[in-house]
Amino acid sequence: MSWLDREAYNKKFITKLAANPNATEQQLVIQQLGGPDITEGHAVGEQYYQLLYYRTQRTISDGITTKTECTALLFIDRKLVSAGQDAEQRYYQATHRS
Repeated sequence: MSWLDREAYNKKFITKLAANPNATEQQLVIQQLGGPDITEGHAVGEQYYQLLYYRTQRTISDGITTKTECTALLFIDRKLVSAGQDAEQRYYQATHRS
């Protein structure tokens, strides 16, 4: 699959997920999209928060994928709860409390 095809597929799949996350299993997403381009994870109490970033819009053809070229998916205990900017905001609010 070319990088253009991959981005289009990722964007289409993530758009469907974002419309109705419904606690989608993390493993299902990885089976459909492959491994994420970027990952962050953090334990908060007894819950594990993980952001998986998938490239959906390349901006610079430099061979390096950045977060700005990706859409984030937030999983809590391996269940999808949010996508996009909301996912990043929820992750950082939960994991960067004093």
